[in-house]
Amino acid sequence: MTLDQIIRQKNGRVISRFPDTPITEIIGTMRAENIGAVVIVHADGGVAGIISEREIISALNRHGAAAMKLFAQDIMVRDLPLVRSDEKLQNVVALMTRMRLRHMPVVDGPHLVGILSIGDVLASRLEERNEENAVLRDMARWRLAIAA
Repeated sequence: MTLDQIIRQKNGRVISRFPDTPITEIIGTMRAENIGAVVIVHADGGVAGIISEREIISALNRHGAAAMKLFAQDIMVRDLPLVRSDEKLQNVVALMTRMRLRHMPVVDGPHLVGILSIGDVLASRLEERNEENAVLRDMARWRLAIAA
């Protein structure tokens, strides 16, 4: 499965917010949507950064309850790699592993088109393995039928 196929399978729905979004709203969105990260975008759709559970925990550790008065721009990761939807999945997985990232924004030109999570990668790999196993089982049955 390609990166583009994985992104399309997610129905093109990307949860994003603007840099001036309150952290409380980011947390509410993550909880309501059952997601681990929110991409922060500029008004023109370009990626400004990302906020994951990791950034929220870090902000709480640094600021205590005052973290709830911060905005996305205050805690987002700004210098994050972006990948194109036509990038090879194995290259993206290698990058995510090397950088210890669980979420990777996917762009088409300057615009956000999706976000790849490590869970998406695992689901894709599991689907591929199940398909391979089904083919191998069919081949084994066919050989047994011929031998009989």
